[in-house]
Amino acid sequence: MDNQHHVKEMPKQETFTKVIVMPFHGQGHINQIFEFANHLAFKSNDTIHITIATTTSDTLKLNKISSNMDVFTIYDNSNDDLRLNFWSHMEKFESKAPLQLVNLLSTSPIRPSLLVYDAYLPWALNIAKQNGILSAAFFPHSCAYIASFYPIFVEEFKENVDHPLIVAANKLDVHQMDGKYMESEDYLTVTTISIPQQAYRQRFNPYNPSNEPCMTWLNAQQPSSVVYIAFGTVATLSEHQITELAQALMHFQCKFMWAIRDIEQNKLPKDL
Repeated sequence: MDNQHHVKEMPKQETFTKVIVMPFHGQGHINQIFEFANHLAFKSNDTIHITIATTTSDTLKLNKISSNMDVFTIYDNSNDDLRLNFWSHMEKFESKAPLQLVNLLSTSPIRPSLLVYDAYLPWALNIAKQNGILSAAFFPHSCAYIASFYPIFVEEFKENVDHPLIVAANKLDVHQMDGKYMESEDYLTVTTISIPQQAYRQRFNPYNPSNEPCMTWLNAQQPSSVVYIAFGTVATLSEHQITELAQALMHFQCKFMWAIRDIEQNKLPKDL
């Protein structure tokens, strides 16, 4: 694979810190870690130089908006089959990306001081250790989102008594914590914040969403009256699953906004 390494103008200081940032290649993940990288570069007053390690398609898009960073390709996804399920896709990614990440870390003219990797890519930790580089996991999701999966994990792996997280759970006796886990109402607390529109102009987006008509319609609705539905950029729903969800929405007659990819439009019921 021919690497695409787009190099921006390097800082003028004689000494600076080089940081490698590696996101998982989903839109929500890249946006979060890209915003982090932007803040890191801005706050450092150009004493931190950042290289983003990602896929071919993301390299082409990020290179247009990341004027103060390098973008390095660690995986060529130009010929990937979009119909692959998540695990098949990840197997292909993990068969190629680690070697290219090692290449980036070991051949960089200036030795990186830190690798910030998406927590969805835990194998990056071992690569950082093997190369003697500090590392930090980046969690793009909120604590509430991650905590919601914890009871599921404990239930799924409870027989594996030697698993470190199960050992920790047993010591904490999580089943006795307040006598219950988080209830549904705990997840539905919504905080409204005001974000300037210009803050989104550098935002990464692998698709071409219909933002203007969506926002015009959404702004005309009453507060807290719209259900938002999105399964991310990786999950692929079958026609049967989409039909069931659509029927539920029509049954409850609620107002909703559903983010769906172009390639899945034909799965929608004709009467939706």
